[in-house]
Amino acid sequence: MLKRRLVLIIPFTVLLFHTTFQNGDMVTLSRGKRYIVFPEGSTFSVAFCTTWKTLTDDLDIYTIGLNWAISYELPNQTIRDTETHRIVPPFTLRRRRREFYLRLEAAMDAAGIEGRSCIKRALCETAQRLIPKASILEELLRILFSLPPEKVDMYEPVEHHEYDAAHRRGLSNRACPDLYPECSISLIDMILGA
Repeated sequence: MLKRRLVLIIPFTVLLFHTTFQNGDMVTLSRGKRYIVFPEGSTFSVAFCTTWKTLTDDLDIYTIGLNWAISYELPNQTIRDTETHRIVPPFTLRRRRREFYLRLEAAMDAAGIEGRSCIKRALCETAQRLIPKASILEELLRILFSLPPEKVDMYEPVEHHEYDAAHRRGLSNRACPDLYPECSISLIDMILGA
């Protein structure tokens, strides 16, 4: 009985497979890529916490703990291309840089240095002075203080426009210290030790 079923099932399967994939053509479904947008402030977090308890020589309890955590901000309110519906990479890059620059500005302001002006000066000087693949430190600074060449969209935050204008002034070889006199130091010179 089992042999009869196998004899019938195997040719039927081969015939079905042959008719489905005839001439190597496969049917492609035409459905657009879907995206998930999370509410503002959503994060994905992973945490590892462990403790060890031990007894010491005088019978006291000694506890040691190890904690490790990482958090990743989930995408929200992303700007998409109206034709392809893909995330516009320059906006994403500018947003991440803006967050970094705002933190640097706050730290410099707390130290008594005009943070916003110094970040703009650094963007300007980076566009003029740092060339790709010069040294590891210069490459790192060039990556941190460079912005995408694409035009800033009118709906992007004001900071994006300000930082982009500073970077473009550097590309046009204007005198950065004269453009930002509020900043008395050059971050690029300070980091490179010049």
